Amino acid sequence: MWSQKQQRRLRAEACAWLAARTQDGLHALTTEEIGEFTFDGERFALMDRQRGIRKPASFDSA
Repeated sequence: MWSQKQQRRLRAEACAWLAARTQDGLHALTTEEIGEFTFDGERFALMDRQRGIRKPASFDSA
């Protein structure tokens, strides 16, 4: 299970990555581009292809 600290760090890194990749929301990303996000050197899915934004089972919230 992920600690609250790890979950906050992942969310912060994901938001920063998305802001940088989209120039603060000015440009859209493809599903493939969103799939390129990594956390601590490993690919981490931000979206479930069928359901949208992903919430890992071990997380308290999305």
